[in-house]
Amino acid sequence: MGHAIQALLIPDGAAGLVPERLPHTRAISIGHGIQLVPVLDETFDALGEQSPDLPDPPEVEFWKLSGPIVRVALELSQHGPVAYIETDYFGGTGEQAAIVWEDGRVRMPAQQARSGPINEALRLMGVRAGIMRDEFEAVGLGAHRSNDDWLERG
Repeated sequence: MGHAIQALLIPDGAAGLVPERLPHTRAISIGHGIQLVPVLDETFDALGEQSPDLPDPPEVEFWKLSGPIVRVALELSQHGPVAYIETDYFGGTGEQAAIVWEDGRVRMPAQQARSGPINEALRLMGVRAGIMRDEFEAVGLGAHRSNDDWLERG
């Protein structure tokens, strides 16, 4: 079974901005004062149409991190740390990537590895793992394996 998500993690205080800034998606609370916002193909395309001349960031680790998504993340980071995360696992192998902004600046440069970058991003957002689990599991990122699964969540 695979796990492939592309999402922004934003502070609860920025969730009210999602409908206006990020079309075709919604914010989903994952606890710890964090909302997960799946970046759907439609979201990616709509933002690209709104800002077609905005250059993409140089980070090659990401599939859907575009200049327009970075612009929105920088704006939302005025409300607290914002992370962009991606996972791509199938059959126990794969990678994940993350980047974090705060106060309109990069707080954690883009990282890609088999494991670890998302946990580091979550720690920067204030998540603390409990006994016998990591930050990824503490916020339930393993519970839903795709953006569609997250959006179908109750």
